[in-house]
Amino acid sequence: MAAPFDAVIVAINSANVRLNGKVETLQAIGGQLVGNTNSFSQQAVNNAWRKLQAKLADLRYSDIQAEVVFTAVPANTSADPMVQVYIDNAGYYNGSTVVAAPVLPATLIRPYELSERQNGTTALFTGMDPLLYSIPRVPKAVWNRQWLWRNTKFYMPGATVATDIAMTYAALKPDFLDATLPWFQQDIPILNCIDAFADYICREIYVARGNMAAAAALQQSAEYNATLICNQDAVGAGSIAKSSERGKMRDQYTPGGPVAPSA
Repeated sequence: MAAPFDAVIVAINSANVRLNGKVETLQAIGGQLVGNTNSFSQQAVNNAWRKLQAKLADLRYSDIQAEVVFTAVPANTSADPMVQVYIDNAGYYNGSTVVAAPVLPATLIRPYELSERQNGTTALFTGMDPLLYSIPRVPKAVWNRQWLWRNTKFYMPGATVATDIAMTYAALKPDFLDATLPWFQQDIPILNCIDAFADYICREIYVARGNMAAAAALQQSAEYNATLICNQDAVGAGSIAKSSERGKMRDQYTPGGPVAPSA
């Protein structure tokens, strides 16, 4: 049985109710939201959709999480501690040149966690430490151990051997575009998100009309409603999981610890 997702038009109608006729061009039919053209309405809704997902990504909502495993990531071609490797949307910099693979997922919003093992083994994946500002310039080893997210790339020291790297990340869901169904009749692939989504849509309307005070209030409401979505999530901010468990470093004894991801 398919999940009971709401259609986009439900969020639009909810926005209509909240705006209470204060936007004269607002129409309740055909997905029209701001009058003029359908594409203008569609863009306003998709802007709100992306803003909702950005907030849910910040809260680590599980329904927009995904995992990818980069297998046989080549070793760093340079032994110089100054030379780092990175993966981005164009490919992999191996210390001397950019090669075609691995490459970041096109849907990536932000990475959460990375773990690694030596390629060609069945060893457990070991968590890598995220860094905020810079990677220490130290001699290369048979693992990376650390990573840094900067300029839509994740940097690593570069291992002396090929590695497998697993990444958990926030994945952007597609915009609402016309296909077999018109965009406004399509399902919203996040359960029970109408309150937050409608608030973000209303915010787009008020930003367009220059009412920044109303836009700020709606954003505050939208962000609160986004936390309620996450409170339904077993891994969200309101989780029943013990905070002491969430605070532990992940290991093979911790729920969700490093295990070899399935193919």
